This record gives sequence, C-alpha cells and structure tokens, in this order.
Amino acid sequence: MKTKALKTYIAGPISGMEEEAFRNFAKAEEELNSQGYAVLNPMIDAKFTLSFSYMDWIKHGLFLLDLADAIYMLPGWENSKGARLEHAYAECRGIKIIYAEEPAGEENCLKKKSA
Repeated sequence: MKTKALKTYIAGPISGMEEEAFRNFAKAEEELNSQGYAVLNPMIDAKFTLSFSYMDWIKHGLFLLDLADAIYMLPGWENSKGARLEHAYAECRGIKIIYAEEPAGEENCLKKKSA
C-alpha cells in the first residue's frame, strides 16, 4: 500500500516582488515534489493570482493552507506580514512547519530528511 504524500503549502514573501516570488515558489515546488511532497503552491496560476488584491492573496493562501498537512516557509518569511500570518495560522491549527532555512535553535526537517 502506497503512503499518502504530505500535502505541503509553500509560504513566503510575495508583495512587491511578485515576479521573483513566482520563481522562488516554483523552485521550492520542484524541490518539494522531488522529495515526494504533494505541493500546494499559491503562485501556481500566476496569470490569475497576480491580479489579486492583498486581501485576495490572504484569503487564497489561508484556503490552501487549510487543506495542508504541512507548511514550507521560504527564506524571508519573517519579513512578510502575510507569511507571518500563515505561520501563526499553521501553529494554531497544529500544521507541521518546515523551514527552507533553519531559524535559530530549530531543526530543518526537510534538509534533515534529504541528508
């Protein structure tokens, strides 16, 4: 019997850097897919989502995050109001948090798994 892939939402800074964010999220999606995660990428349909207002992004992100088993925090998430909200929401819901870069004093589950 095949194990169900962990549904993992990607979170990180977007506002003011949408084109760069699209590349960062795509790279993270590729990395996570290669490790067997089922990825929920809020930037997947950039033609549609780039026209979103800030509140549209928040609602869209929280909707996808609600479907997730884990959240993958991209570098710079601490400087993004939306990503901090998603992080806090994940903590409140008991969703597993995976960091692309280790915060001080915490293990990076993803890099540990691939080592």
